[in-house]
Amino acid sequence: MPDILQKLQHRLEEQLHTKFNIVLTRLYLDGDDTIAWHTDGREFLGGRTTVASISLGGERSFEMKKPKELWADISKCSSKNSKDDDNSKDKANKKSSAAPSEKEPVFSWTLRSGDLFVMQGITQQHWHHRVPQEKKKRGPTFARINLNFRYVLPEDEELARRGHG
Repeated sequence: MPDILQKLQHRLEEQLHTKFNIVLTRLYLDGDDTIAWHTDGREFLGGRTTVASISLGGERSFEMKKPKELWADISKCSSKNSKDDDNSKDKANKKSSAAPSEKEPVFSWTLRSGDLFVMQGITQQHWHHRVPQEKKKRGPTFARINLNFRYVLPEDEELARRGHG
């Protein structure tokens, strides 16, 4: 990790009273770059994880929802390969989607350059989050870098490398 990121990591650890051992870096060039509804609840992060996200550059929306069902029910999906079965499989996938329904309230924040957004404790076990598409945001002034600090359990480093590769 470059020195500048190590300094930032140590400052975050001091302020948030937690440890980090990886940083994910994402570049959003414009409003077409998105991250779909998801949770960072992964075994290699532990049950009570902290995700510290720093935004640099253009501002973007960040949204969270608390769905009734956190994960999709894949048992409803057919495993047959005909064209008709593929269509019914798509319908089953839509019905059992992991994305929260539109009836659930969406909490939204505008993240600006230098903002720190922290999710911790059991957030990942109960909430979905995303970076929504914002088609009106175009050009270099909307480019955003997201630094996402996390702690990966040392015994699961290989699993984490595959999961984040």
